[in-house]
Amino acid sequence: AIGSLLEQPPLPKQAVRPAAIAAKSYRPIIVIAPGHGGKDSGAKKNGIVEKEVVLAFAKVLRDRLEATGRYKVLMTRDTDKFISLDGRRAYAERMGAELFIAVHADYAKSNASGATVYSLRQKVAKRLMRKAKHKASSNFSDGRFKANSKSDKRAVKAILGDLFDREIKRTNIRTDVVSRSLVKFMGGATNLRKNPHKEAAFRVLKTAHFPSVLVELAYVTNKSDARQLKSAAWRGKVSDAMVEAVDRYFNTQVARLPL
Repeated sequence: AIGSLLEQPPLPKQAVRPAAIAAKSYRPIIVIAPGHGGKDSGAKKNGIVEKEVVLAFAKVLRDRLEATGRYKVLMTRDTDKFISLDGRRAYAERMGAELFIAVHADYAKSNASGATVYSLRQKVAKRLMRKAKHKASSNFSDGRFKANSKSDKRAVKAILGDLFDREIKRTNIRTDVVSRSLVKFMGGATNLRKNPHKEAAFRVLKTAHFPSVLVELAYVTNKSDARQLKSAAWRGKVSDAMVEAVDRYFNTQVARLPL
């Protein structure tokens, strides 16, 4: 009887919908932007050249993120070449990034030390919001929609303006969540500045399309920080903490809202 059961043909597998397959294979795109490069060496002190240490760190972070199998990770540069600030941001926008991480090392005249996570200053984000609304009002037609009256045009402009407004607000919320997540997990792997989550108007962060952060890993001007920047073990530990922070962010409900 057992032999006859073993000889039975296998039951057909239930068909899997293409959407379900796509959902399983979907990987968010993360763009890492190592600062400086080429002609721009960045900060120099205590045997550290910023463009070199941030590239070395970015490669480790990329490898650790890719090793999870959950993300597609791109870099604005993986060699010693210079990419403009606008070019880095434009590359991320062109590639459909869902998270942008700029990597730098800090410099100070004092003995400051520790990592800092920067997000875009709120008043700059609001200015982006106003510009986006104006753009929506000016260029509401994409060639597929034709308004038959002035009232139609006003209605479409209002709708698109509202959509831009919502998109930018969602991006701001996402940026805040990922920033706080980075601070939390990096704090367990390296020393942080006092009040480590800061806002700034860094040009590379000026986008409304995806959450973007700039991480200052440590101070090249601080001897203890400089030793860390040279350490492969430290890079691995901090990268692992950042991967955990990214995982936590993408597991939040806000990250799942459509961009």
